[in-house]
Amino acid sequence: MSSARAYLWPAGKRANLHVEMHAHATRLLFEGSRAVGVEYVRKGARLRARAAGEVILSAGAINSPQLLQLSGIGPASVLRAAGVDVRLGGDLGIRSADPFEHPRIRPNYLATEHDVQEMLEGVEFLRRLAATPSLSAIIEGELAPGAEVRTRDELLDDIRQRASTVFHPVGTCVMGPEPGSAVVDHRLRLHGLQRLRVVDASIFPSLISGNTNAPTIMAGEKGADLILADAR
Repeated sequence: MSSARAYLWPAGKRANLHVEMHAHATRLLFEGSRAVGVEYVRKGARLRARAAGEVILSAGAINSPQLLQLSGIGPASVLRAAGVDVRLGGDLGIRSADPFEHPRIRPNYLATEHDVQEMLEGVEFLRRLAATPSLSAIIEGELAPGAEVRTRDELLDDIRQRASTVFHPVGTCVMGPEPGSAVVDHRLRLHGLQRLRVVDASIFPSLISGNTNAPTIMAGEKGADLILADAR
């Protein structure tokens, strides 16, 4: 069961839903600090959709921050370097004002001591697990990095060489109470702006320990409840 089949297909015949296929959003439209619509390109034509209520940004953990930055919302230094007029201060960054150019993504893996310690503790736990009677009876030996690799520096060097990602990005439009450290508030509204929310995995305060699919659907459900409650 896909989220499209569960949510989009049943709503397909609603009079208040219109789906534009093969459309590429290029920027959000504002009147002052109020979001009023979206500009997009479809079949070579540049079009605009104007919002009667709110603008809901659900482009994912990569494209949501990209679209905000293309609209002038984000770190001032990134926007100026890309040739975009600055609106608000707010490390994924656009390379230029071209909405079709992929953003620069710097994941900074193992950049913090916390990340390093988590990985080292994971290695130590796996070795303890492999040494238990039930597993050690069927394990002939450690293939990589090998039992001779023991010190913290040796283990960290192996981690840096062999660690990989499963590409579940989150937290690029992080939720939190303080505008200086978060993009959206607890109701998913952008700090400092009106009629604009982000509802996708980009609002997660931190990466969860499992797959991000179900929590992202949950965020969509919660976001829908918040939007409906505020519209009443």
